[in-house]
Amino acid sequence: MAMESMMYNAALPLSSFMLTASAVIPPAGMSTLFVLLGVVGFISYQLCLPLTKSGKARAS
Repeated sequence: MAMESMMYNAALPLSSFMLTASAVIPPAGMSTLFVLLGVVGFISYQLCLPLTKSGKARAS
């Protein structure tokens, strides 16, 4: 639940920035930026995944 809340709080300013940046960055640059954000998201997911696989997550 906390992770979802954190994603929403991070997505709101990021989307505002991307909308503003799209006015000055050419389409190829925006595509590259989206790919980089996707790679960062994938790496973050992969880093967090072992924490949930161990089954030792506490509900505190």
